[in-house]
This record gives sequence, C-alpha cells and structure tokens, in this order.
Amino acid sequence: MKKKFFNLSTIVLICVLIFCSNILEISLVLNNLLYSYTSKIKNVVVPPNNNVLLVRNSMHVAKDEWEKIVSFVTKLKVRALVFCKETNLEEQTYLQQVQFQSIFFAVNTTDSPSELPTNTGILTNPIAMQGQYHKHLYNQGKYAAIETIVAESLLMKKMPQGDYLIDFAEPFSLPNIEFQSFLEEEIIEELVKDKVLVFGYDPAHVYTPVGNMSLLEYRGNAINTLLNKRFLKELSSEQKIVLLILIFFAFSSLLHRFGHTAPILFTFFIIILYTILVISCEIFFYLRLPYMDVVLLQLVLLVLFLHRRMLFSRNFGQGLVNKLKDIQGHSKEDFKISAEVWPKIIRMTTMVFRANRTIFIEKPKDTYQLREVASFNFSLKDIHPEYHKCSQILYRSSVEEGKFIHVPQGFLLFPLPQENLYLIPLIFLNEVLGFWIVGIDKEQENDMLKFDLLLEEYGKYISELFYVQKNKTTLFHDRLLPIEKYHQELKNSLDRTEQHILNLESLFSNRYCGSIVYNVFGDIILCNRKAEQIFESKKIVPYKTSLLETISVFLDCEELQAQTILHSVILDHQKISVPIVDNNDRRFTFNLWPLQSKKESPFSSFATINGIVCEFIEETLFSKLSEIQETILEKIGLTLRNELTALSLSVSLLESSPGQISMLADIINQKIDDITDVVNSCEEFIKLDHFAYNNNAIFPINPKPFLDKVQRSLVQELQQKNVTILTQQPKLLPVVFASFHLEKVFYSIFKLLSKDAKDNSTIHLDIKTQTGLIEYYFYNEGFGMPSENFQECLYGDKELESYEFLNIRECIEVVKDWGAQLEANSKIGEGISVKLSLAASF
Repeated sequence: MKKKFFNLSTIVLICVLIFCSNILEISLVLNNLLYSYTSKIKNVVVPPNNNVLLVRNSMHVAKDEWEKIVSFVTKLKVRALVFCKETNLEEQTYLQQVQFQSIFFAVNTTDSPSELPTNTGILTNPIAMQGQYHKHLYNQGKYAAIETIVAESLLMKKMPQGDYLIDFAEPFSLPNIEFQSFLEEEIIEELVKDKVLVFGYDPAHVYTPVGNMSLLEYRGNAINTLLNKRFLKELSSEQKIVLLILIFFAFSSLLHRFGHTAPILFTFFIIILYTILVISCEIFFYLRLPYMDVVLLQLVLLVLFLHRRMLFSRNFGQGLVNKLKDIQGHSKEDFKISAEVWPKIIRMTTMVFRANRTIFIEKPKDTYQLREVASFNFSLKDIHPEYHKCSQILYRSSVEEGKFIHVPQGFLLFPLPQENLYLIPLIFLNEVLGFWIVGIDKEQENDMLKFDLLLEEYGKYISELFYVQKNKTTLFHDRLLPIEKYHQELKNSLDRTEQHILNLESLFSNRYCGSIVYNVFGDIILCNRKAEQIFESKKIVPYKTSLLETISVFLDCEELQAQTILHSVILDHQKISVPIVDNNDRRFTFNLWPLQSKKESPFSSFATINGIVCEFIEETLFSKLSEIQETILEKIGLTLRNELTALSLSVSLLESSPGQISMLADIINQKIDDITDVVNSCEEFIKLDHFAYNNNAIFPINPKPFLDKVQRSLVQELQQKNVTILTQQPKLLPVVFASFHLEKVFYSIFKLLSKDAKDNSTIHLDIKTQTGLIEYYFYNEGFGMPSENFQECLYGDKELESYEFLNIRECIEVVKDWGAQLEANSKIGEGISVKLSLAASF
C-alpha cells in the first residue's frame, strides 16, 4: 500500500509541477505560436460570418451631417451603430435623441460617473503577451467593455466573464469604408445590410497572431467573435490538472505497451496526434486544450521511461551476464574464444582444401561496392578493378545459379598458371551476404575426393555463420530488451538451461570413454577429462589441436588421408571406427561420427551437421584378457600333454616291467588325478568349454590380430600347395562387434578355401566398409562343387564327415547370434566364395 500511495503522490506532484510551469514564458510563447497557426488555418477551414463593417472617422462631424448620415443608415437597414471613439457631448446628445434602434457609445476608463448608460461601454486596452495581442477583456473593474455591451444587447444573452481569445480574421479581411462615403451616400445596401457599423479612428497598430492591424480592426474582430460565438473556451485550473492526470495514466500505459521498440519515435507520434487533436478542437469545437503542459508531461514521462529502462537493462543485463559467466566457468578455462571467427574459418578452409589463397568479401546493403572481410594471401587489390562491384555479370551468374563457378581469366591482375580459382556465393535465407573466392593448385584439387560437393557444403556452412555474425548485434539487443512481463520467464528459462547444461557437462565428463565434440571447422566445443588424458599421452593440448591434426596424430596418417576421412564424415555422414595404440601401450577404438540435428532450425536450412564427435573407447582390458586366455590355454595344454605323456609311458612300462606293476599303478593313478584336477579347475574357474567357443557375448573388437594369427597358422599348409593369400583392405581397418570366436570363424573360412584351392593358386580377401557394416569377401581359385550340394553341406541335415564343413556350419550359427551374416557359394571349376558381414562398432 505504501508503494502505491508513493507512486500516486509522485504522479500528482509531476502534474502540479507541469501545470505550474505555465509561469515560464517559453511555455506561453509556444502555446501562442500554436494558437497563431490555428488562427491562420481556421478561417480557411471554417470561414466566419462577417457581421461588422468598420468606418474610419478622422474629422469633426457637424450636427446636420449626423442627421443626414443617420437618415441614410436607417434606409440601409443597418443592425447597429457602435462608436468606438470619443464623441463630444453635443454629438452624443443629438445621436441619443435620434430614433434608431441600436446605438452604442464608448468612453475612456474613468472613475465617474458612478454608473454608465446601458448603451455605453468603456474602451479597454488589449492584453499583450510576449509581443502579441490575442486576448480581450470582458470588463474592467465595474465597467463593461464596449464589445461586451454590443454583443449582449444584440444577442440578448449574457457573455462569459473573463478574458477571451479573439477569433481573428486575416488583416483587412473585415470590410471597411471611409466616413466620407456616408456623407456622399455612395454606400450600397448590400454592403451594410444587417451589419454592425463600428466608427473609430486608427491612431495605433497592434501585432496579432494573424499579422499587424489597427486598434479599430482589433476591436472589430472582438465584436465579430462575440456575435459569432466563436470565442475559444479554456479549461479551468482544476480541469487542467484532472486532464493532465488522465493523460499521464493513458500515455504511460501506451508507452509501456507499445513503446518498447522505439520509445522516442512513439512519443513524438503521440505528440503529433495530440497536436492534431488540439488544433481540431480549436477549429471545430472552440475549445482550447492545454498543449505545452501535455507535451512537457509526455517528455517527462519519456525521460522517466528511458531512465527506468536503462536501470532495468543494466541490472537485468548485469545479472544475465553474471549468470552466463557462471555457466562458462564450468567449462574448461583454456577454452576461450579470444580471436574473431574469420581467422578460424580461413585456417580450417585452407587446411581442408590446401588452398594457396582465399578471401571473403561482403556485399553491403544499398551499395554495389564489395568490401573485404577476411583474407589469406589475398586482397581486393589483387582483383581487377572491373570486378570490385557485385553488379558485374560474374557475381550475378553465381547468385542466379546458386553454386560456385570457375573464375575466368582476367579476374586477377597477376594469376598463377597452375592454380584454379573458384567463386562461391554466400547466400543464406535468400539473402546474398557476400562471396568466397578460393585458389587451389590443380594437382591438389585432383587428389581431393568429391571436391565439388565439399566446396558447396562448406560454402553453405560459411553462409550460415556469416549471417549469424552479421546479425548478432540485433539478436543480442532483442534478447536483452527490457520488457518487464517477459523478464521473469526469461530468468526461469535461463535457470533451467543452466541446470540442463550442468547436467550435460557432468554426464559428458563422466562418460566411460574419452569424448570430444568439434564443430565443422575443427574447433573443440567440449572435451572431457578422459580425452584430455589421452591427448596428454601424445604430449599435445586438445584445445590447441584441430580435428584434422587429431586425425593425423592418432591414426598416424598423412594430411591428405586425414582430409579424406573428414570429407567422408561431413559429406557422406559416415562413421569411422579404427583401433589405435597410445604411447603407454593402451589400446583404443577411435570412433569419429557426425552429430546431426533431429530438429529443424531457421539457421539450419542448409547445414544438417551440428558437430563432429570423436571418441576413444579403451580396449586394453579386453586385449589383456585375450592374451591371458591364450597363455592359460597354452599352459593348460602343455600341462595336460606332459601328464598324458607320462601316463602313456607308465602304461607301456606295465608290459616290460611286470615286477613294478604296483609302483606304475600308483603313478598312473596319480597322473589321472592330476589331469582330473586340471580339468576341474578349468571348468570351475576358467570355464574352458564355454569361454573358448560357446561364450558368444559380443563387444568391440579389433579383427586384424585374428586375421594375422590365422594366416600365420596356415603358412606351412599353404606352402605345401604353393598357395598364397592376397589381402586388399583399407589402411584403417575398422573395429567390429564380435566375440573371441571371430578367430575360429576366420580359421574355418580359410581352412575351407585352402582345402579346395588348386596348386599354385591364390586365396583372395577383400575388406570393404559400408554404412554401419564391414564386409569381408573371401574367394579362391579352386575346384568347387555343385551349388546344390554345397548349400546342402552348409544348411542341410545330412551328416558330414568333413571337418571343414562341420566348422562352417557351426560358424554360421555363431555369426547369426552376433546379428551378423555369413554366406557361401560355390561353382564347379571356379572355386568357393564366402561373404562375412559384421556390424561396425557403432
């Protein structure tokens, strides 16, 4: 309640202060200026009735001349005679005796006699305000003005008391004649019929809102104003205060509702509307509303509103900035964008395209002259002056086609013969933002895969980024617009976003694998601690290493091969999965895949990739388990072989040494017990029969060690038939989902192909990567068999004696349990082919 009472008190105080500001001359001057302007246009819009005829009298009139004049005026049907001049006693006595219906006399201000005749008034002096005469007096003291006496007598109605504003006509617009014309009876009836004849001298002149005029003309306008009832009515002091309070509430409400975008323009628009209202009221309703008071009130409200918005913007903006700083404080301290975005774009594009030079030029609005934004080994000075304007046909062609074009000869002042130059239009949301020009050596261009698509795709990404950078000031201003009814919702949304970001960061940092998120230009957006540790093992800093450099370092490949991998991720949306080893002999699966948005955005009409995710999935434990398994199996096999050898030797001694039967029986029993203990231990702790072949749980696994081991194990067998194995595979062999049974699958396939292979032939293995799949194609140069018989051996119920086919049957079932597929075919005289399709580790 106190707050509301204080606000109401403030409102009343402001209105009273503004009302009291009328004592300032500048306020009165501006009010008079508006009245002057209104007076000039009022008579054009609503022409007045001229009820007055001015008669200039500059001589003494004899008695017989007055008789002649009155007789002549009576014939002309004049409405009234008004003498706004001093008349001598003889003239007044004679004229009062004349039988004429309306004669009025004026006298100077005097204290005597105590009362004036009913047809007599005083000559009041006009009121001067800032050099202008625009008001007249109703009376002065106890004597009524001559103009008031005339109006009340003719209209038989009481005139409003107090000062009144005269409805001026233009100077000399009231009809006027010389007194001599009456003496000579040269007046026509139409000129004076029903007119009020005002007799007087022109001794002085006054300045009015419509120009300079004589006192006689001034008093004639005053009489005409009263007779036409066109005197302007003004509000009382109480009415003005009430009006100011109402306008205060109305304008403040409108300003808070509609004036946030451009409060100054909105205020001046309201002032113009109010000015039109004031002028209209004066012209059509003869009501004078306070003008400068209201304008001053609106300006004061505007200042208060701007001050309040400034305070709100400062406080709210400061709070928002502090909250954003808190959010940023949860991220890595080293990750701060201190440089502009264009150098990063140039660095990335030159690395990806191996460009000799590149330049980004902007098309400013309302001009054709191009402006350089950023460049590398390039400048607008290198371009022929003819191409400095975007109105040139080369630029128009690229915009119309909506794709890059090859720049012709003559574009550069000093072209390089081994270089291809391309012009790419930067268009986003149907707005031409500028152009990107890039120069690439012809040889390097030929080495790049899908160069055209890559150039167009990066052009679209740069267009989007160009648009956001160009409009970021406006967007930031719009988001900080201090609209009270929205700020609480914005604050709540920001709080929820902050909590969401904290949860995501916590989740991201605690992932079981090292993870990094890059943008399409190769800069890190997020990096968790595990990924940082992996980078530390390579003695590099993740936040200073681009995506291309990361690929090159961890996959130990050249820059060209890293570019090819990046191209396939961005253009084909492929997922790359490759095994790697760090400097500490830890083994990882290196996964690289595009982060695609599922929701459409006005800023993602072209770009569908929001970033690139890089993962390091550690497989050191799986590798060690595999090695331990092999060691255990080898040790167990060696122990069993030794025990069985000793058992066999003991049995053979039974025949040759009958006298030692008891001792040998003890040895045999002991060895049998030892073998039983070994088998029981394997079954209890290692689960040999299940772990080696039947445990089919799948996980990401590197297939290359299994392939190498299987090929080494078959070397002697293949050498006997002079058969070789020829493998064609990608330089980066992906990781697949499988179990340790994969080694047996590879062994069974190679064993089947080697048995069927002809002497001096070759067994082929082609490894190809597809989207989400790794396909292994095995085929030989062999004898083959009928397809029906071959399929029956693989999938039929017929009992087989062939060890190779039995293993293949078992492998088909194992692979099926992985969710993968193993297919085999055979033709007589051509050999056998096997296709193994495994899922990539995504």
